[in-house]
Amino acid sequence: MNIELWIVLLLPLLIGSVVGGVVIHRVKNVKRFLLIYSLSGVLYIMLYVAYLSFLKPHLF
Repeated sequence: MNIELWIVLLLPLLIGSVVGGVVIHRVKNVKRFLLIYSLSGVLYIMLYVAYLSFLKPHLF
């Protein structure tokens, strides 16, 4: 089992659930919530690609 893969998969789920819960309580407008959610998803994908391309070759 690859521990690094589990961390990469579980961390955004935890952060997303916490942030999503707070956002749902704060924001009553569904469209605004969907916009924030999709933007955070795109941001996470960009961070993950940057991690794979820049950090991983230097660490291992």
